[in-house]
Amino acid sequence: MVFYLGLELQSLAIYMLAAYRRDSLLSSEAGLKYLILGAVSSGIFLYGTSLIYGAVGTVDYAALKTLLGGQAENKIVIIGAVLVACAFFFKLAVAPFHAWAPDVYQGASAYTTLFIAGMPKIAAAIAFTILLNEAFAGIHADLAPVIAAAACLSLIVGAVSAIRQVNIFRMLAFSGVTHAGYMLLAIASDTTYPHLRVLEYTAFYALTVIGLFTLLAGFAVKGKGLTDLADFRGLGKRFPKSALLFTIFFLSLAGLPPFAGFIIKFKVLTSAIAAGYIVPVIFAVVASAISLYYYLRVIRLMYFETAEAGDENALVIGEKVFYVFAGLVAFIVSFYILYPSIFPKMTALFGLAAV
Repeated sequence: MVFYLGLELQSLAIYMLAAYRRDSLLSSEAGLKYLILGAVSSGIFLYGTSLIYGAVGTVDYAALKTLLGGQAENKIVIIGAVLVACAFFFKLAVAPFHAWAPDVYQGASAYTTLFIAGMPKIAAAIAFTILLNEAFAGIHADLAPVIAAAACLSLIVGAVSAIRQVNIFRMLAFSGVTHAGYMLLAIASDTTYPHLRVLEYTAFYALTVIGLFTLLAGFAVKGKGLTDLADFRGLGKRFPKSALLFTIFFLSLAGLPPFAGFIIKFKVLTSAIAAGYIVPVIFAVVASAISLYYYLRVIRLMYFETAEAGDENALVIGEKVFYVFAGLVAFIVSFYILYPSIFPKMTALFGLAAV
């Protein structure tokens, strides 16, 4: 219940951030949709918790770990745990609980989106991992098929939906749905404290999207920023440093070597195979192949297309601050292969491994 209060406090802050641009219809719509769907998610969480409490009489993690060991055949407990998992799926933007993500990403400002896309997912992924391996350890085998099915659905829905997008924010939202599928694979297969696979993947994804949205926030074109894919035409000639940073982030999200995305995805898939999740791994490989198309499409627009007349981009924040921050993130993402312990050390630095 204490965790639920923390989850709601975080959600309330995000609702306000999503609707912060009061003069924007898209921002107001995004905030309202997120609020309504978030309320439904909270209700599902509480209903699932109430079912578990009604069945075993406690909501304490340590007590649940002991009591649920003999409740594998209790359908009420299983249903309650699945409902709680569905609430986490909403926070992670896992299909089919991802409907809020494209609208929020598109409606909120780039500075707000870089926070929404990164930080809450770290909290949700870690909390879900702890819940599974502590409170729900006794019924983990019963929840595993649900998590695996959600991972497969999220991987394919996110990858296929992203192909059809012409707005970069909506494309990245559906890309996040695909990456949520990888997070579920990491959560399902990583059962050893301190859950480094989950920590590594969530840290990698959050760091990458923060750098990517920082780049997006640093530009303006026709007074509306880099929003449509067409706005990236010719960016490689006019802003080669920015185009290089974009390329690094996109290739890392696609999972190509030698970037961090390749190494971390390889670790997650290896762990999943060892845990017996063969079918989800096949879905993950197919989704990765599909996602490579829409990431490379943006890179092609930057380097092999010419901007239309009058469609000039401009940096709107200080170049030194802009390039120092984005460049630092790109360096970490690019050279993970040379220093593979950087993400575990980063998670330990921020206290995540000690949760």
